[in-house]
This record gives sequence, structure tokens and C-alpha cells, in this order.
Amino acid sequence: MIRFFQIVVSSYYWSKATYHAANEHYGLSLSYLEKSENLRKNNSELLLLKGFLYFVLEKDVLSVETLSKAIKVIQSDKQYNDDTKKYLVHYATAIILQIKETQEAEPQTLININHENVPKFLQDRYPNHKVKVN
Repeated sequence: MIRFFQIVVSSYYWSKATYHAANEHYGLSLSYLEKSENLRKNNSELLLLKGFLYFVLEKDVLSVETLSKAIKVIQSDKQYNDDTKKYLVHYATAIILQIKETQEAEPQTLININHENVPKFLQDRYPNHKVKVN
């Protein structure tokens, strides 16, 4: 019962965080996200949003650390198919590369993604315009 309550409360904070992020209230979104994270550790979507928020708030070190952790969590997350994993990893990697301002080529494993296998809500939530559509 306690676990159920934690999930409900965490989902409420997640909802508030995504609402405020969409309305560009990044600091407020981050505060709700941290409350959600206290109840739900190592959640890939939570880490992606948190890494993005750190990025727009120009907290580059925290952004790279959080997005790197997100990549590790995504790669072992069984809820995603391979194309979804590639898509989300590519999203995180693109931000990290932008922070590092490198011109290195993106690995092929991140670009060849069949978008039909990636849920639309994830594509909307994590827009990745550099991904090559097959």
C-alpha cells in the first residue's frame, strides 16, 4: 500500500514538473522533479527531463552527469524496444555533445532508428530533430 501511495504522489509531482517545463518555468519544474525523484529513483524519463532542465538552466556539469546516468538506465530498461532506446540515448547524447561543443560525428548506432517503433508520446516529449528517419 505504501508503494502504491509513493507512485501516486510521484506521478503527481511528475505531472507538475512536465507542466511547468512545457511552460518554460524550468526552476519550478526542477523542484517538482526532485520531489518526484525522491519517491522514484533511476527512472529514465525523469533523468532525461532533469538533464534537459539542467541544460536550459546552464548547469552544464549537472546536465552531463544526469544525462550520462539516464543513458545507462535506458540501456538496461526492459520497457523500451531497441529503437526507443536508441532514440532516447541519441536525445541525451545530442545535448551532451552540444554542451561539450564537439564536432565529432554521431555513432551510427544512434542514427539508424525506425521511428515507427518509438512511441509517439516519447518523440513528442523528447524531440530529436537530428535523428535520421528510415
